[in-house]
Amino acid sequence: MGSPNLALLSVGLASQPFCKLLSGGITFRATVDLEPVAGAQPTWWGELMLVQHVQFAHQHTLAKTGMRECATSGGLWNLDGQDPYQNKRVRGVQGATSISHADDPGTWAEDAAKGPFEEVDVMPLDQFRTYLIWETTDDSRPPSGANIVHRHVLARVDWDWKAVALDPPPPPGPSQCSSNAFKPNGWGPQDIASEVRVFLGKAAETDPQHPGRPIMPLVGARLPPANPEAWRPGPC
Repeated sequence: MGSPNLALLSVGLASQPFCKLLSGGITFRATVDLEPVAGAQPTWWGELMLVQHVQFAHQHTLAKTGMRECATSGGLWNLDGQDPYQNKRVRGVQGATSISHADDPGTWAEDAAKGPFEEVDVMPLDQFRTYLIWETTDDSRPPSGANIVHRHVLARVDWDWKAVALDPPPPPGPSQCSSNAFKPNGWGPQDIASEVRVFLGKAAETDPQHPGRPIMPLVGARLPPANPEAWRPGPC
């Protein structure tokens, strides 16, 4: 997992690039070895997939008015994207089956309609839980109306990040991202941090703050979809 940073990115296919505060990104690859028990003859090896939950609180200060706006999950867990994540499923085979994941969340430091911001905060942390799930039937035969699939959580990756973007950048450094749209504005980061932890097997379904308790919400819970671009008058 990389360090939080600021970079120029385009919105859409042919639009003006704007500065964005980014997490630094995470990349991982999970490999599961599927082997039959003695005497079994599986005809379906199930599917691997990911489900990601997120908590977020973003705040920015409008340079034109000094007003703050807030986008937040309200301290609750939201579903990040789809279930499965990115609608991606990997069909299992005997032997090694792998699935990869890459994500780089962020929040804009400037906006075409609102203009540049003086300060952008990811506060106190953006938190993510990425679950590795094996979905299979009890008899290792293809699913049907009578032969339903069950989910098994194999692992969980907990990761988080935080940062503040300031215009002008905090001393002593120069701008990490200079605006093309709102020159001579430039942004620099402070209070940057990121962390990642991996939990395997039963630990993936256990609350790390309360050993022995199941982690909540459950993987199959019907969570509201995350919308980090739903801004309201702030502060957060």
